[in-house]
Amino acid sequence: MQLTKIQWRLISYLYQNERKPISEIAKAVKISRTQAEYNVKKLSEEKIIKNVLTRVDYSKLGYPCYIFLLLKLNRFSQLKDFTTSLGESKNCISLGKCFGKYDIFTNLIFRNENEINDYLSIILNNKLIEVSDYLLVKPYLIEFYPLKILDSMTFFKPIPLKTDSSPINLDKESIAILKILGKNANAKIVDIAREVKISPELALYKLESLKKSGILLGTKLHLDMKKLGYNYSGFFIHIKNFSIAKLNKIKSFANQHKMIDGIVLSVTKPNCFLQVFHKTDDELKDVINEVKLLLKDDSFELEVLLMEEEEKVNTLPFL
Repeated sequence: MQLTKIQWRLISYLYQNERKPISEIAKAVKISRTQAEYNVKKLSEEKIIKNVLTRVDYSKLGYPCYIFLLLKLNRFSQLKDFTTSLGESKNCISLGKCFGKYDIFTNLIFRNENEINDYLSIILNNKLIEVSDYLLVKPYLIEFYPLKILDSMTFFKPIPLKTDSSPINLDKESIAILKILGKNANAKIVDIAREVKISPELALYKLESLKKSGILLGTKLHLDMKKLGYNYSGFFIHIKNFSIAKLNKIKSFANQHKMIDGIVLSVTKPNCFLQVFHKTDDELKDVINEVKLLLKDDSFELEVLLMEEEEKVNTLPFL
């Protein structure tokens, strides 16, 4: 689908301001309400806008352990069955295919280290679907930057990863609301109220309470970047003798680079992951070269993995 200038402006605005009345969206983008309604609907029907994702503080829900896992299957023919099984897990936030050393990547959330170990044990000891290799990344910092290719200036708050936080006790209505928002952060108040079987006023009050408590961090537009002409690659970097100065250097580089929209810092090897969007192989090569120049005085390892965007996303799979 060839996007019009209006549609590009809408995507850029919606990426920053997802939960807004259509009249406010139209005014901000300087088009009529009818144009705004038509184009937002068109972008959703064409699956360019896949969904609006809810961002939460998992530690306040009792799930402080976040991991990024890459897996290589012994037999590629088992990929479909394995992906289906993995996507149904209560721990799976998202997953997607990758090409090269690994077959699949997944973002997972757990209550504690024991749950992680039990989960890995089940996967790695499965006799029906054998995993031949894997890479486990344990983040201590995750940041998403403005999607500069869309001229978006939104800086998303880092996902808190606090293993010492005490979970907040929630009533059944608040849990039900979170479950709805986990599937669609843009769900309307009247629809939430009807599904939870409470009044719209009470639904709005509970939604605001979830924000004030710090459980709800905001939202993020889930776009099909491939339909916008962009490919997705992961840069796995291990910087030896990692220091605060090196951390700040690579964070500043990632935040300012037009092709990079996310960074993960990990306690495990590799200790840095960059999420890169690029249109061509030449653009990808340029980013690789820029990273090498940035770290030219450091001892580091760099591996680039071609990836596909997530096939399945549920930010609150355990509810």
